[in-house]
Amino acid sequence: MTYKKSILVSLILICLLTLPLSVLAENNDINNQVQEFILKVYADYQENEFAKVYKEMHPDIKEILNQDKYLQFQENNTEKYDLKISEVEVLEIQKIESWPEEFKEIIKAKEEQDLFEISLKYKTTYQSGGNENEKVIDKKTYVTVNDEDIYLLWDPNIIK
Repeated sequence: MTYKKSILVSLILICLLTLPLSVLAENNDINNQVQEFILKVYADYQENEFAKVYKEMHPDIKEILNQDKYLQFQENNTEKYDLKISEVEVLEIQKIESWPEEFKEIIKAKEEQDLFEISLKYKTTYQSGGNENEKVIDKKTYVTVNDEDIYLLWDPNIIK
């Protein structure tokens, strides 16, 4: 009887130890997907491929943000300041429960998607007053993940 109990206890321990590892592996997989996605989006920004960035936006944002208006905004800023970004680095990816204020009214089916906050750092070079300037930007950006898709959240109120 003691032998059977020890085998049962061993099996229970194995299950208890492997479950957190499988959850951790799943979380790492999602974080890797989010990281690849956001690095792709910022690579498109670097190449001034704003139509590709728009394509990655959440459908609820696209409902209120016209693609032409978004493209015009991005192209004007890029041209006006000769804006370039480089050295994009993902610092942290964190699944969060609380929606940022700017998206609370825009995103409809919040319960059907996971929300991730990504801390980024990148270098910008731009023209101002006839001088070329550099600045390192620390920024938080957001993406949603559901069963099939990852979407960028971009605040349409920036364009006003």
